[in-house]
Amino acid sequence: MRLTLRTLLAYLDDTLPPAEARQIGLKVAENPPAQDLVDRIKRVTRRRGLSTPPSGNEGSPSDPNTVAEFLSDALPSDQVAAFEKTCLDSDVYLAEVASCHQILTLVLSEQVRVPPTARKRMYQLVKGRESLPDRKPGRTIPVGGVLEDHKPPAPDDTDAPFLLGMSAFSRSDSWSRTATRVGVLALMLLAFGFALWMAMPPAVQPRPEVSDTSGYAAVPKSKPFDNAAKARPKDKGEPKPPEKPEPKPEEKPKEKPEPKPAENPTLAEVAPRPRLPGEPLAPVVNELVPKEQPPNPDRAVIGRLEKPTAVVVRPQGDGWVRVPPGDPTVVSSVRHIALPGYKTRVNLDSDVAVELWGNLPELFRAPVLEASITPYVPPAGFDADLTVHAGRVYLTTKKPDGAKVRLRFRDQVWDLTLADDKTEAVLEVVHTLVPGPQEEPPRTTVGFAVLAGQAALRPTRYQEAVKLTKGGDAFWDSKAGRPVVRPDPGEDVRKQQSAYLSRLQPYYDASQATLALEALADFANKLADGQRVRATFDEALQARPDAIPTPKDVQAARIAVLVFAALGDLSGLADGISDPNRPRLRQTAAEGLRAALAREPALVAAFRQTLVDKLRIEDKQADAILRLLRGFTDAERSDPATVDRLIGDLSSPAVAVRELAFQHLIGYIDLTDKANEPLLQFNAGAPSEYRVPAVQAWRKKTDEIKMKLTESPEKK
Repeated sequence: MRLTLRTLLAYLDDTLPPAEARQIGLKVAENPPAQDLVDRIKRVTRRRGLSTPPSGNEGSPSDPNTVAEFLSDALPSDQVAAFEKTCLDSDVYLAEVASCHQILTLVLSEQVRVPPTARKRMYQLVKGRESLPDRKPGRTIPVGGVLEDHKPPAPDDTDAPFLLGMSAFSRSDSWSRTATRVGVLALMLLAFGFALWMAMPPAVQPRPEVSDTSGYAAVPKSKPFDNAAKARPKDKGEPKPPEKPEPKPEEKPKEKPEPKPAENPTLAEVAPRPRLPGEPLAPVVNELVPKEQPPNPDRAVIGRLEKPTAVVVRPQGDGWVRVPPGDPTVVSSVRHIALPGYKTRVNLDSDVAVELWGNLPELFRAPVLEASITPYVPPAGFDADLTVHAGRVYLTTKKPDGAKVRLRFRDQVWDLTLADDKTEAVLEVVHTLVPGPQEEPPRTTVGFAVLAGQAALRPTRYQEAVKLTKGGDAFWDSKAGRPVVRPDPGEDVRKQQSAYLSRLQPYYDASQATLALEALADFANKLADGQRVRATFDEALQARPDAIPTPKDVQAARIAVLVFAALGDLSGLADGISDPNRPRLRQTAAEGLRAALAREPALVAAFRQTLVDKLRIEDKQADAILRLLRGFTDAERSDPATVDRLIGDLSSPAVAVRELAFQHLIGYIDLTDKANEPLLQFNAGAPSEYRVPAVQAWRKKTDEIKMKLTESPEKK
């Protein structure tokens, strides 16, 4: 199936068959322009104040018939390309077509319920015979066909063309219909009266006065709604049973048990109470859709760390504390973070193992830093339940008959079944900022793969589990919004998975990796007191003015900045990106900030306030820092005005603005060309007089950069 605008709209509105939806989902996942178009469709259909397309001539994109023919796949093929181009070039046309498709999907798939009051008001808007609710429509030529009896249409029929193929009302006249209704109503009233007469108790005859009451107890007065059998008079020849004596004043009568609900209650018994003024409407529950099960909030010890030497922290109060090596217990409903570079295994009491795979760029070049999870007490039928906030985790079990794991990330819930104790799976969650001038939500990408054995994955509550063997994988992107499961991705993909998802990664730079491992070991030793997490890494971040920092000190400071990013410590990140003496530390702080702000979007406003309060910079400069952290789209990078703006930011009063602008500018030049070495001499933390030569060199390079941007693809 081809990926066109119409098939993409059908995919978004879930009107395609499962097989075709799977094909389109794969094509969208592999096509970045299609993902951008999906995001654009969702954005324009929600935009307020968007105008409507102007009225056009017949056959134009503004013609309703043309839109209808396009949505119903009836538009001539020679006009489809022009129509789609018009929609892609204009948000107005794109929003109109997408909204029409969505409305038609809802109308054709769900029953329309018109309130009686609204129906009555509609008929009151017109006068004459058309205002009669019971008026029968006439007989005209139906849409797309002819009359079955070939009779000429009635001259008063004006509604038949708008029935859209639905059955019309009965042709019987209004008098016969009214008579029928009156007869049915009369029968119903007679039946109701007969039932009411049968339910009424017979009249109670007065008891004859007895002069001699010896041997009889006093007869209590009959209570209202008393049993009719007690009030019915007995035959003269039948002996009267002794009456029940009145209870003594000091004795309390036994309370009657509450009546049990009837097995088949009537409509009146189950009718809900009327909604009070101001009370919110009750949510509509669709019993066909499985209910989403929130995690269990109870706290309990559900496992232990296998490698207590690794630094794993959890929140305590307003800060973070290390899980003590002497008591490496894992508590449910509490977030646990394996800091960047540290690796450990969480052995749950249910015989499910979750390996937290922390990473550093010096160890393996991947967009993975910390591994952060929140385990929960698993629900019935599951052996583990955990939310993966960020990073990579490996999943195994010791049970020979397998285990069932519930995986949560963002707003998704995946159910994973590990076949046996030889099965191994991996899940990786990565968050990235969306470049562009608008503050859009970050993008989350999730990858899953079976590394050994067999597993079954159910990525949504609406689908059946998909069986996966070794190499089978699944992907989810917050931009596309639909998971893509591939039971057999192919041999080439398996080889790439084996290289990327291996636990033991080859170091691309052995010397840097050695320094990083030594720094990680030193931090683990210094954190013997688990309460000094922030203080320990803050000490590594502070430069010693009396000594030249060693490569190991530089590496330790870099790890400290990445730890602050994992913990969401905005103060440490602000210090790192504005450090005047360490360019590599500023670069690391920019990487950590992008990761932290993408993982937790709520930190954006807090970080902006930290820049203003702690660094004493202006609001305009704080906004520039956030804008540079988000980055630029391809269209913005190709705009010469962006180059002028970045070169102007090289002279900004804020160190962070100068550093981020320089990091963007080096993407326009060839770093291996010796002619560009003067450009690379720029140091954002140096005094103004030392920065001037490099800034002038960048200004001379501006015309050359703009010329390359404006060249046509043929010339390139």
